[in-house]
Amino acid sequence: MDDIEMFRSLVEEASHSPEHSEEWTKALQGCPDAWIAVLIPSLQNVTSLRLRYHCSPTYSMPMVARAAVGEKPFDLNPVFQKLEDVMIIMQDDNKASYRMDDLLPFFSFPAMRSFTGNAINEENSWTYQGYPKQAPGTSGIKNLRFGHWSRCNGENGFLGFVKLCQALESFDFQHDDQAIWGESYYPFRPGAFYASLSTQKHSLRVIRLNNRGQHPWYFDADDFDEGFELGTFGSMMDFHQLRELQIPWATLLQVDSREKPTVRASDILPASLEHLHLADCREQDFSVIIEVLRDILKHREKRFANLKILEVQPKQLYRKPPGNYVLWVDCVGVPQSTIDTYASVEIECQEKGIEFRFNKNGKHRIPGPH
Repeated sequence: MDDIEMFRSLVEEASHSPEHSEEWTKALQGCPDAWIAVLIPSLQNVTSLRLRYHCSPTYSMPMVARAAVGEKPFDLNPVFQKLEDVMIIMQDDNKASYRMDDLLPFFSFPAMRSFTGNAINEENSWTYQGYPKQAPGTSGIKNLRFGHWSRCNGENGFLGFVKLCQALESFDFQHDDQAIWGESYYPFRPGAFYASLSTQKHSLRVIRLNNRGQHPWYFDADDFDEGFELGTFGSMMDFHQLRELQIPWATLLQVDSREKPTVRASDILPASLEHLHLADCREQDFSVIIEVLRDILKHREKRFANLKILEVQPKQLYRKPPGNYVLWVDCVGVPQSTIDTYASVEIECQEKGIEFRFNKNGKHRIPGPH
C-alpha cells in the first residue's frame, strides 16, 4: 500500500472530484489501466504510443479525452502534442471492446498521422461530456488500420473516424461479425463503407477492405434489426488517387443473391489503379472471376495503363508436409488445379506487362494434405 500512497498526490492532482480520486486510488491495486492513466500527464514528448489492454480502459481513455480539450491537469501541462502514431489492442477478454467515441480524441492531436485499432465496434457509442464533437476534415491522420489482431465491427462503415480526416491516404479494415460477444452480431456492410470512404475519394491511395475476411452472398433481413441493410459498394471511378485495392471480389462486383456480378470491373475501377487484389475467391466461382480478370485485361491499354499487379486469393488451400516453416502462410500452398485454372490468365498478364500472383492470406478452407 505504501507504493500506492506515493502516487496518491498525482491521482488527486489529475482527478476531477474527491470521489473520483478515491475510486482511482483503489483501482491502482490490480488495475493496469488505472496506472496507465496516472502516467499520461507525463507524456509530453512521446511520438509513438502502443497500448495493450486486457479490460475496458475506463480510466485512461477519459484522461486522453481531457488531454484533447486541455482540461485539468492538462490546462497548464499539455501532452500528446508530438504524438504521431497510435496502436491500441484489446486482448484476452471476449466481451471487452472499445466504443468509437472512446478513441476519437486521438484524432484531435496536431501531429497524429497513423492510428491502428482493434476490438472496436460502433454499437452503443457515447460522447464524453467534456469532449466536444470534432469538425469533419480537421484531423491530419493519413493512415487508418483496424481489425488485424482482434475483432472489429463497423456497423456504420467507421464513418466517425473517416470523416474527421482531412486527406486520408490508406484505409485497412478487417471485419468480424461479432460486435458484442454473445449479444450482437452484424455482417459486413459494403454500402456503409462505400459511403464512408467516399468522403476521402480525393486522397485515398490504398484501400484494404475485408480482404482477409468473408463476404456473405446475401443475408436474411429477419435475422437483424429492422432497417438493417448491407447495401452495395459502388463505383470507384471517382477515386482518382487510388493505387491499391484489396477487396472481396463479390463486394467489388456487387454479387447478388444468385451469386452473379451486377456490374463490370472495367466500368467501376479507376484508371489510376496499380494493384488489384480480389479476395475470398471460391473454387465454384473461378470461371466468373476469370471473366472479370479478362474484362480488365481487355481494357488494359485504354483504361488500365497503370496496372502492375493482379492478385487472387483462393478460398481453398492445402497443407504442406511438416517442415521448418517460418510463417503460417509457408505451411500452406495453392492447389495445382487452381494454378492450372488461372494459367491462361497468367500468360495474358505476362504478355501485357502485368504480374499475376496468388495470395494466401485470409480465411481459408484446408480440406487436408494435397
